[in-house]
Amino acid sequence: SELQALVNLEEYDFIFSRYYNPAFWLGLFDLDNLILDCDDCILEMLENEYRDNKRNIVKRTLSYLSHRVFKDRYLESLEIPHACIYSRHSQHSKALTNAVEIPNRLSATKSVIPLSDQTAQENKTVLFVGVLNYGPNIDGLNHFLDYIWPGVLAELPETRLTVVGANAKKHNENRWEKVPNVDFKGYVRSIEEAYRLADVCVVPVYRGGGVHIKIMEAFKYGKPVVMSDEAQRGYQNKIKDGQHAFIAKTDEEFVLKLNSLLANETTRKSVSQQASEIFHREFSIDSDDPTISNILNTPAANA
Repeated sequence: SELQALVNLEEYDFIFSRYYNPAFWLGLFDLDNLILDCDDCILEMLENEYRDNKRNIVKRTLSYLSHRVFKDRYLESLEIPHACIYSRHSQHSKALTNAVEIPNRLSATKSVIPLSDQTAQENKTVLFVGVLNYGPNIDGLNHFLDYIWPGVLAELPETRLTVVGANAKKHNENRWEKVPNVDFKGYVRSIEEAYRLADVCVVPVYRGGGVHIKIMEAFKYGKPVVMSDEAQRGYQNKIKDGQHAFIAKTDEEFVLKLNSLLANETTRKSVSQQASEIFHREFSIDSDDPTISNILNTPAANA
């Protein structure tokens, strides 16, 4: 391959590749000393697309056919690398003997931000953070504004919602700005400032794959979180409802838990403390995890 013509791959104990597709097109699956960072399982992503696109027959059909054609080739190719790293195991990756799970982590730098200065005031600030050209984030925010936010304002009419995220389409931006008590910020230079001013963060995500970094990020900044049941994917064995965050299975439960958290400063402080502690214990890059060392200390098949 062109890569092998430029680089003598035999000089390296291991070759690391980020994501499946680049490794495939670079011909790296011929190497049994390859360490492949898969992040999320492609098969699971296709399955989620099939499940979530019930009204879009074209996308649903493409997801189904891609899964049928791609499944066997994908799994066979993943048997070759020295290690396949996933941020979260799927039912497919669990069957691979060389697959390991290394959850996403964040730097603890600037991790603890005091609770909002507004804690003594009646008006509270709710924060939504997400890339705003990503379908699941758009749909989740729209659902929140249509079915949850009215219930919040009915009980706590002075509450404000701040929406932060890059790449919003103009028609979505216009729609969100028209909603009562919504402050659309879009891209911001300082995400730390957005978190500092927030009392509670919300993660209303109802479809899509992978692990939602925005939950980990809110924990990093010591902010209490209310999330949909679907948003906790990948955190089920870590996060306890009512202790580290609040998890809502229905819209009504989302409204109830968010309002309760907004109205009770003692609960907010308690959950914030628990969120900060679990971040440093489980989700910080400074936390102790021997997985990478174990991978590198195990000789590759060609060593």
